[in-house]
Amino acid sequence: MPVCLCDGDVYIIENHEEFDRRWALSFFLNGHIQDYLLLYDKGIITYSSLLLSQDIESAIISEKLYIGDDNFWEKARSLLQNERECIPVLDRNSDIVYFAKRDETQTDADQKLCALRDYVEKEMWEEFPSHEERLHIEGMTDVLFQLRKWLISLGVDVSVSGEGWEFFGIEKKTYENKDITVIRNDYKWIDVVYDEYCSWIENYSVKMKELLCTSYTPKTERRVIFYLSPYSYFIESIMPLMLYYLQSEIECVFVLDVRWFMTEGVRKIDNIVRVIKRLNESGGRCYDVSCLTELCKNYYFICYMCSDYSDDLPAELRRRTRYVVALQTTGIYTHMYLIKGRLEEVFSEAAREKIDYLIASEYVADWVCKYNEKWDEKLLRFGYPKLDALYNALKSEQVITDKWRDKIAGKRVYLFLTQLEQSWLDFFAREADHAVAIWRPHPLSLLTVRSRERIMSICENNNIILDDLPSYYVSFQISDALIAAVNSSVMINYLYTGKPICLYGQEEVYQMAVMDYRQEVWYKSVNNALSEEGVIEFIESIERGETLMDEEKKRYRNYVTSNFDGHVCERIYNFFIKTEMVF
Repeated sequence: MPVCLCDGDVYIIENHEEFDRRWALSFFLNGHIQDYLLLYDKGIITYSSLLLSQDIESAIISEKLYIGDDNFWEKARSLLQNERECIPVLDRNSDIVYFAKRDETQTDADQKLCALRDYVEKEMWEEFPSHEERLHIEGMTDVLFQLRKWLISLGVDVSVSGEGWEFFGIEKKTYENKDITVIRNDYKWIDVVYDEYCSWIENYSVKMKELLCTSYTPKTERRVIFYLSPYSYFIESIMPLMLYYLQSEIECVFVLDVRWFMTEGVRKIDNIVRVIKRLNESGGRCYDVSCLTELCKNYYFICYMCSDYSDDLPAELRRRTRYVVALQTTGIYTHMYLIKGRLEEVFSEAAREKIDYLIASEYVADWVCKYNEKWDEKLLRFGYPKLDALYNALKSEQVITDKWRDKIAGKRVYLFLTQLEQSWLDFFAREADHAVAIWRPHPLSLLTVRSRERIMSICENNNIILDDLPSYYVSFQISDALIAAVNSSVMINYLYTGKPICLYGQEEVYQMAVMDYRQEVWYKSVNNALSEEGVIEFIESIERGETLMDEEKKRYRNYVTSNFDGHVCERIYNFFIKTEMVF
């Protein structure tokens, strides 16, 4: 929701004792509907705020903005989302200079610009027809202000003119070069660039579809089909099983929804392209979901699913499959702790009836049965495929870049799977010679350009390595300890390293949850901190060489980390292929 700045007449109320709602209403109705009443020590009143309130006190808009503040426009947007008609904008002398209001005329341009800012990086921008190294913005609006920031991040030399830039310390310039492109508040330039972005995505889609098969001719009677999740990291979690099948004599078909990826930006497209190429190179055949009708002309022994089990599997595929097998894709379903009814939905009776088996680790299987014991008859406690990749990674020497190697040399290494608080940043100051942090944000945090820039800035200004590698195996191997958010599912996999773990969760995190984290076995198997100070105490304990592992924690950890032997995929394969359940 974009914001605009506008003027208005302000009338000061000096005698509050004689001021009431009736007097204020009379004032506005006598030719002052567009004006403002100012109560110096409290705030302003508008005609709209008065009508929407029962008394004077509730009609007062006490919020205020200061022109030139950092993140001014973001603050204005946030405040105006609160059903406020306007917010007064003050200068450094606390005098009202503008009023901030919602501006629907900028909405379309703002939405297009948001898409561009989120997904268009410098390398992509250089391929656009509109690519220029120098541009001029004439006039200032919320959207044009955001546009300037984005263009500068792309390396564009941007000059500006018009009223308002000076409040933000931005020098105005006149443009003398007639050949320079001028961007105005009609936002036509944004429309053109957005169309180019859509065209770029479409071209990328075409390239991706070139990797997919369009027709299907069975090669053998021994066939399995993998119905893949729209999330590439879920697909990666079952990659070991897919590669195991591809090494056998079983014919493998892989189905995914290309349309979903086309709406999620370039990074997700890159991820799924990488997955498709790997499957193709290993002898697999990948299809878009639009080919499902043709694929279902044939019969499949198994359909493996790696999405929520409550999601509807296409009826035609279910009819053409002997066994529908759901796969655990993450160490624990931590997201279910935050959404009321999510557990019951995913592991409902309806979901149970749709599948023949759920393959999971010992702990997750017990966890599911704790909430619905009927699932026990469909559970195969083999572990989950991701464990085999983790096992092999921890047993082998990981390739570490020289940049990482130089930065960690002689230092204790802490892996962070949580937001970095300022007190922890102090511990990993640039000049620190005893410790280094590896920060691996959630994959979704790295999808947008703006988020990546913020994260990179934090890392560059501290002794912190940003881990944006496709897998966390390198960080797992070279780190000495882990600090993770309490709802991080990756934390479960770190348990297999045997290294110390601290879960960070402030009291409000537990209050938000619909299930109590603290009652879970995985929570009891590690160290916990309810405050920033608790995390610092954990770090200081590690620095002193303490193991922080008592017998109770060991017992819990051994239970949660069962099935860790590198043979999960083998167990799954043998159960279906080498038992009495043959083709």
